[in-house]
Amino acid sequence: MNLLKYLIFIIFISISLNANIKKDIHIGLSIKKSNSIAQSKIKSVINRFILEINKSFDGNIYFEIINDEKKLINKFKEFKYLNIIITYPDSYFRNKEVIQKNTSDVSLYSNNAEFIQYYLIANKKSKIKNINDIKNKRFEIYENDDKYNIWLDYLTRKEFNLSYKKLISEENFTNKENMLVLNTYFNKSDFTVVSKNTYEDMLILNPSLKYKLQVIKKSKPIYVDMLSFVHINTPRKTAKKIEEIFFDKLFQKKFNYLFNVINNTSATKRITFEDLKELEEFYYEYSKLKQ
Repeated sequence: MNLLKYLIFIIFISISLNANIKKDIHIGLSIKKSNSIAQSKIKSVINRFILEINKSFDGNIYFEIINDEKKLINKFKEFKYLNIIITYPDSYFRNKEVIQKNTSDVSLYSNNAEFIQYYLIANKKSKIKNINDIKNKRFEIYENDDKYNIWLDYLTRKEFNLSYKKLISEENFTNKENMLVLNTYFNKSDFTVVSKNTYEDMLILNPSLKYKLQVIKKSKPIYVDMLSFVHINTPRKTAKKIEEIFFDKLFQKKFNYLFNVINNTSATKRITFEDLKELEEFYYEYSKLKQ
């Protein structure tokens, strides 16, 4: 996932959430799906920005990268010091009983602070009309986020009782979401899975894309990039103070370019566990299909 997206999400979580009795906020963050180079960059940028935040904060914000899922969940459950955890939706599904029991607030993270919808799109020359036609076709895959191909895998297992990997002829990898669309447009791949927002934004920028591409299938708008959970025993004593710092005019001016990115690409909002019901059902059905 994009480095700035992680950074923006972390800062926004820090605004809206709470500190413990020592006026410190301890956040456990999983970035296990990023490669080692991206993880190093994420850690470096987090450290620089948190130093700026902590200069004005009565207390400190600490981040711990915990890529071991069991360790992350156990530390949250025990509440020895972690106020907040940020993790992936499949991790939430595997640990939802523990998380729900120990959580007071939930937030989703996505491009526009809404649930994500995926599109399966194809180059018209590929003659793909439905999911049955992807056999022996070339698939453009987003290597930075496995949720795209998880949805495709769900579709093929449901239709054929087979992973998509056993149906397609070739996987072509890209680390930029817009290239999913462009590489399919230029016939480097026959089809791909892309988010609705990315696809529709690119159509606005380049309407000619629609002459070579078509949407084959749409998912439900139930997906998220990441989720954050606040421990139920975390008090709210410093929430207002954090908000004052982050929305200070001088602070905004210094980090103006970040706000531009926030407005256009990344955001977070509070939700409830009830809002995650359809996502839970998806992962439950997918887990059964894989057995």
